[in-house]
This record gives sequence, C-alpha cells and structure tokens, in this order.
Amino acid sequence: MLKCQMRKWLKAALVSLTMLSAGSAWATENYQWSSPTGILFFGSGMLPPSTPGGTFGLRSVFAYNSALYNQSGHKVDNNFGQFVNVTTPSYIRMTDIEILGAKWGFLIAQPIMTFNGGFDVHTPRGTMGLHDAKTGFADTTIEPFLLQWHFDDVFVNTGVAIQPPVGSYSSHTLFNPGNNYWTFGPHAAVTYISPSGFEASSMVRVDFNTTNPTTHYHTGTELKIEAALGQHFGDLTVGPVGVLYQQIQDDSAASLTSTVRSRVYSAGLSVNFMRRGFPFTLQGTLLQDFGAESHTQGTSLALRGGWTF
Repeated sequence: MLKCQMRKWLKAALVSLTMLSAGSAWATENYQWSSPTGILFFGSGMLPPSTPGGTFGLRSVFAYNSALYNQSGHKVDNNFGQFVNVTTPSYIRMTDIEILGAKWGFLIAQPIMTFNGGFDVHTPRGTMGLHDAKTGFADTTIEPFLLQWHFDDVFVNTGVAIQPPVGSYSSHTLFNPGNNYWTFGPHAAVTYISPSGFEASSMVRVDFNTTNPTTHYHTGTELKIEAALGQHFGDLTVGPVGVLYQQIQDDSAASLTSTVRSRVYSAGLSVNFMRRGFPFTLQGTLLQDFGAESHTQGTSLALRGGWTF
C-alpha cells in the first residue's frame, strides 16, 4: 500500500515537473489542442438536410504522435510516443426554421478518448520512463445555433461550439480525455462546387478557453483553419487536404517564465462518398503533421460516417 502511494506521489510530482515547471518550453496544457480538428474537409460548408429524424454521425480517429517539439521547433530527446483513439458519436438536427435567411439547427457530440503512451524524464539520478494508459469521456460539444445558407453553387454555415468541462480529468495522470476548462469556439465554413465537379471547402474556428481551476493554467486562444481541394467523380470526391493550428494568444500560468505559443500543420489526402438522395455519407482522411512548435507531431487516420433519416 505504501509503495503504491509513493508511486502515485512520484508520478504526480514528475508530471508537474515536466508539464508545468518546464512551462517556458511548452504551450497548451498537456500539449494538446482544446477541440477536435480535421472533422469535415469536403462538404464542410454543407450541413445535413432538414428531416424528421435528423442525422446521426460517427467519427473515429486513430493517431500516433511520435515526437514532441519545443518552442524552437526542435525535437525533444525524451522518447515521446503516444497512441490516441477518439471515437465520437454525434447527432445533428436541421430544421425549416429560418433565421437571417438561413436554416437553423443544433448539434451534440460526445467523444470517447483512449490514450496509451509515455516519455522519459531526465533526472540527476538518471533517466526515468513514465507510461500511462487511459480511456474516458472527453468534453461534450454542444452547438445550440447552427445556421446554413445556400447560394447556387456555394454553401455557407456558421455556429458556436460550447465545450463544458465534463470529461474525465485528473491532475495526477499523464494524459487526460477532458480539459477541465470551458471552451467556446465560433466557426464558419464554406463549400464551393463548380458545374464541372471541382470542390473547394474550408472551415475557420477560433477557440476561447477559460482557466483550468485545478492547475491555474490558461491555454491561450487557438486558431484552426481546415481546407480541402478536390474533384468529384460521380459519388466520390478525392483530393488534398490540410490543417493549420496556431495559438494566437500566449498561455498564462505562474510556472511560465516566457511567452510561448503552440503550432502544428497537417497535410494529407481525403476521399468522400456522398450520393444524392442516399442517406449514408462516408469519408476517410489520412494526415501527416509537420512544423510543430511546443506541440506533438504524428500521423492520423480519420473515418467518418453519417446517417440521415
């Protein structure tokens, strides 16, 4: 019993040392962004049609983060490795109610996250490896006001995502599904589809975060831009996609000794299946991160499906 308590204490101390006391080198608490990225890509400006039953969605992301990079963009020599799976069931309901000429709808999503990984900590007595594995509910996403406009070949939508801190969280673990702070994310998306089947889609989101009451760490405002260019071949759309993630406000905490912000870019390929009048949609996306600063970097595969009824 005493050994178990000592192990928990030591782990908590090392987590505090590596993630907070070294705050001059890192940004965003736990080296992760506050909300999901790479959600839609093709058709990002298009919300589901208004139907009596709405639309159920399921998205699963499999990612392996193979390295951690410091604020100068250099790889940290700490043997960092982290497997992450995020499976998110969601429900969206669009209606025929019009606000400012747009159709109104709402959305709720509940991610379930699995972490498995660790890193080395260099101490005066030698190198110690830390490992942790955890599965739990992440913070719920609620969007009470989704607005959809349609102008000939152009589709536009906007909304505000609200993430209350209801996910699983502990200050004594290496990785957490929940953030333990509120996030408010206004966003807008647009999709253009030409008569020849060329598509250009993009989504912009800005996340405003409150302070974590347990650690007193405040993650600065985050900017996320997703873009996709593709060609429609019948029911399939294929083309390159990319993500830009950049903090536009410094983090703040008593442990920070200098200003620091996170960033990471991602690029890859996406394939989307959508048939007019067919209730199912499918999308698969492969992304590779690069250019990370004060952030993890890795490879991810995302699979997404939707069913409208």
